Amino acid sequence: DTAPAEAPKLVKASISPDEILFNVSGVLQVSINYISSYSKYPQPIFSLGGAVAMLSALMGSHYKTEDDLYSNLFCIAIGPTGCGKDAPRKAIKKVLQESGYAFNVADGIASGAAVEDYLENLGTTKPTAIFLLDEIGKLLQQLTGKNGDEHGIIAILLKMYTAVDSFYAKRIKAGIKHSIIRNPFVTLYGVSTADAIH
Repeated sequence: DTAPAEAPKLVKASISPDEILFNVSGVLQVSINYISSYSKYPQPIFSLGGAVAMLSALMGSHYKTEDDLYSNLFCIAIGPTGCGKDAPRKAIKKVLQESGYAFNVADGIASGAAVEDYLENLGTTKPTAIFLLDEIGKLLQQLTGKNGDEHGIIAILLKMYTAVDSFYAKRIKAGIKHSIIRNPFVTLYGVSTADAIH
C-alpha cells in the first residue's frame, strides 16, 4: 500500500500538568469516573492513568500538538497486591470491547516479531494497539535478566513509539517481501507491584 496516510489534526497544548491532575473535566473526567466506579477499591491516580491510556488508544494517531507530539504513551501503575491497580486495565478492555475496538487490545507480548505482526494485521494505514499488561514488572525482569531481551520486545516497542509520525520498517525475513507499517500507534498500560519493578 503506497497511499499516504491522512494528516493528523493539529491541536494546541494549553493545559498545565497541575490542571490535569487537580481539575479535570469533559471526557477525561467521565473516563476517570467510570474506571473508579469499576473498582472495588477506587484509586484516583490509577483511574487517571487508566483513563489517559484509554483515551490515548482511542485518539490513535489522529491528533497531535503543534510540536508534533502524539498521545501514544507507556504507563505503569505500581501498587501493592489488592489495592485496585488492575481495575483500570479491566475497565479499558470493557470500554474498548463495547466500542468495537476489542481487536486493538492485546493482553500479552510473546516477542518483538509478534508485536510487528499484530500491528500489521490490524490492516490500516494507522494501526492502533493498546497493550494491557498484568504483572508487567515480571515481564521487565525477564527482559532485563540473564538472557536479556532475546525476543527484541523492548527495542521494537520503542522503535514503533517513535515512528508514530512516519513508518516502521519491519524486520527482514528470508523469502518474504519486506513491508512497512505506516504510523504505528502503540499505547501500553501495565500494572505491577513495586518489588517486581525493582
